[in-house]
Amino acid sequence: MILYAINDFKGNALSRECLAQALDDYCSKKEIFFGRNQSASFFLSQELKGKPFLRDFPQIQFSVSHSRNLWLCGIQDQPLGIDIECKSMKRGLSSMNAEGQTRFDKIAVRYFTVAEQKYVKTHGEDGFYQVWVYKEAYIKCKGTGISEVLASFSVIEEDQLIKRRKLHYLDEIHLNEMYLKEMHLVEMPINEMLFGKMTIEEQIYGAYCSLIPMEIEAVVELETKGEEQ
Repeated sequence: MILYAINDFKGNALSRECLAQALDDYCSKKEIFFGRNQSASFFLSQELKGKPFLRDFPQIQFSVSHSRNLWLCGIQDQPLGIDIECKSMKRGLSSMNAEGQTRFDKIAVRYFTVAEQKYVKTHGEDGFYQVWVYKEAYIKCKGTGISEVLASFSVIEEDQLIKRRKLHYLDEIHLNEMYLKEMHLVEMPINEMLFGKMTIEEQIYGAYCSLIPMEIEAVVELETKGEEQ
């Protein structure tokens, strides 16, 4: 799998352009040709449930996620799902209401299973983000999107983040100085060393889900060609 990253992402208006850029680079590396004077953008389509795909090229599978100014896209020859969430220390979910309940506790009660809620109680806000990105990556890999109720499945087993759920592999991922190791479905803490424009006030959580264990061939940092209007 090849992972593409942008650390100064300007917003949704550029997402399709960034995806096409990543797909063109991937296909060039894999010697996959679209045809004369054609690029990936010509073949980009969307399923009824919202998942994008590359029409006529089922051997190219990809998943995109972005949070604040970070954009990630994974591309490989097997179905996959990626999700990332940036946590700002200034806008955290740890503040309590009058009942002594945090924002992430309220979200967990609404969207998580009992086992996942227990995990969040034990691990706090970090646990909340870990569970959230795992669940998002899983439904992205399946292609069900928001049509699948988040509380209908659990990513916690015996008080731990699971390594595999049915046909899907889950494991840890570590990003350090633009290099990724151990990528299956991931817990992905990304620090400010990865992208120079990230500040120490930010922490990034991510998850990756795939039908088979995959290794990262390369991490490619893309540059945006314009700004959102």
